[in-house]
Amino acid sequence: MSNWAEGIEHASITAENREAFNTAASKFESQSDMCVGYMELQKTAGKPFKFPDSMDKLPDDVSRSDFTSQANKLLGREFAADIAGLSDLNMKLGSTNEDAIDEVAANALKQMVVDKVIDKKQAQALVEFHNKSVGTARTANTTAATAAEEKATVQRATDVAACNTALVTHFGNQSEVDKQTVLLHRALVNNVGCSVDEAADIAEFLKEGEGATNVALRRVLLTQLAPLAAEAGSHFGKGGTPPSAEETIKEQLPATAKAMNW
Repeated sequence: MSNWAEGIEHASITAENREAFNTAASKFESQSDMCVGYMELQKTAGKPFKFPDSMDKLPDDVSRSDFTSQANKLLGREFAADIAGLSDLNMKLGSTNEDAIDEVAANALKQMVVDKVIDKKQAQALVEFHNKSVGTARTANTTAATAAEEKATVQRATDVAACNTALVTHFGNQSEVDKQTVLLHRALVNNVGCSVDEAADIAEFLKEGEGATNVALRRVLLTQLAPLAAEAGSHFGKGGTPPSAEETIKEQLPATAKAMNW
């Protein structure tokens, strides 16, 4: 007889479960061993389930797979076999940014979750952590950029004011600076061959560009070019006195007047 259990008859052993009984009984060498095994099993009745010390204690891969599946189910862990199984992940969780989701980056993260066998709850927590980190960094960068821009604006206003103050000191008063500025732009067109547009560009550079803070450049241009227009300017006003800055610029150099907000 290949298996001592094959000859055992009992009301609970039916044709449907005979094979299962024989297979279970075959793990014992005799009926006595099976009885002893049952006694040992009774000792564990009502006691907490004891996990194996290692997966190697389980007899085969199927048993290990079943054990892992049941343990994950008991712990509420769910794993995706591919990225399609992660379609219910909320990829915007933790994000305050209203931009569209980067599908390439999202799929790369999902693939990593599948490859590293990360359960879906942990994957969702990972997405939230990532989005919050990116949001925090974006806010910090925006704040820093705004602060830098405000600082640069204040510094430029300070530098422009300092440049103007230096010119007022050099020429004596603001009216004289304005007068020399008008003569400078008149000289650019009438005496040194600049076109109206070129004169307007220079005016823009001196008012809004780097020239607005360059004391030496503005002083040299005003002292060297303005006199050229003054010497040839008798036809602009009685006794050679030029008209007001606004009148001259608006009448003869409209583009320059626009650049200077006159």
